Parts: sequence; structure tokens; C-alpha cells
Amino acid sequence: MKIMHYHLGFPPMRSGGLTKYAVDLMEAEQQLGHDVYALIPGNFKYFSKESRIVEDKTWNTIRVFKITNALPIPFAFGIKKPSRFIERKNVDGLLELLFTIKPDVLHVHTLMGLPIEVLQLFKEHHVRIVMTTHDYFGLCPRVNFINYKGEFCDKATPEKCALCCKNSKGLWYLKLRNSPLLLIFKKLFR
Repeated sequence: MKIMHYHLGFPPMRSGGLTKYAVDLMEAEQQLGHDVYALIPGNFKYFSKESRIVEDKTWNTIRVFKITNALPIPFAFGIKKPSRFIERKNVDGLLELLFTIKPDVLHVHTLMGLPIEVLQLFKEHHVRIVMTTHDYFGLCPRVNFINYKGEFCDKATPEKCALCCKNSKGLWYLKLRNSPLLLIFKKLFR
């Protein structure tokens, strides 16, 4: 079986439970003889909005494809301008990827950064889509039901979410936070 996983990326750029689970599952599937691929949000081009699929270096033996200029990834920073997180994306190269790999399954691990067009195209081409959610993105703009005061939020409402995201980080911050340059700074300040 050919299985493509959408998740946030690989160590050392990404860490935490979602990354650990997705990587362990992909490696286990390979050991069972499946062809496994990864689709991840890639770099942001600061002066272009064009989205495209590019093949990246393999991670261990997993072929990795990146979506440049995917939707922003808020992590727990919240969403300052919701329109930026639901923009329509014409993802150049997506159809070619679909016809080249011919995956049987798309396993989605989060909705963060994922353009809806990816799901629509895979569905149109009869690729089975399964989801294992590791966060509450889609229900909570801060992904964890923890409000701006650090307290549990028991009910999402437009008013509560707007208050919670009032001081969220802007798009440029999120782009920098998701840049490979971050790794350099992490190493410098350890």
C-alpha cells in the first residue's frame, strides 16, 4: 500500500507528540512493507504567495514533499487574522505528485498549515483520507483549549476566541517561527 502522511515535519525542526507519533507510525508502516511518503508544510517565501510542491531530502528512507507557502502554522500562538488561515491556495505540482505517487491513503495528523485544496484533490481522485488528530486546531485557534490567561476554556465562542486571539502573533512572526533559520538560533542560545 502507498501511504502519504501529512504532518508538521521531522526532528530537529519539529518535536513533540505529533511528530513522534507520525514518525514512529511511518517507520512501522515501512517495516511492514508499505511505501510511505510525507507531505509537510515547507518554507515561506516572504515576497511571493505562490504555493507549490517541492521534493525535499529524504528523512531516513521516507520521501518528503513540502508545500511551500502553505497556510500559516499557529501552534499555540493563536490566530490574529483568520482570513490568512483559510485563504484559497492553488498548490502548483499537487496533481503531478498525486499522479506520480498514486497514494492509496492520505493520513492527516493535523489541519495546521494544510490547504483545503489538498484534501479536495485527494478526495476527487478517490484517495482514502484518514485523520488522527493530535491537537484541537479547527476547534480552538490556540490548538489546546487554554485561554490567554492560561486557564482551561470549556466553551469556544466567537467572543471568547476573539478575546483569546486579540494579542496573537502576526503572520511575519509565524513565518519566522516556522523557518529553518530557527534551528540556527536554537543552537546559538542553548
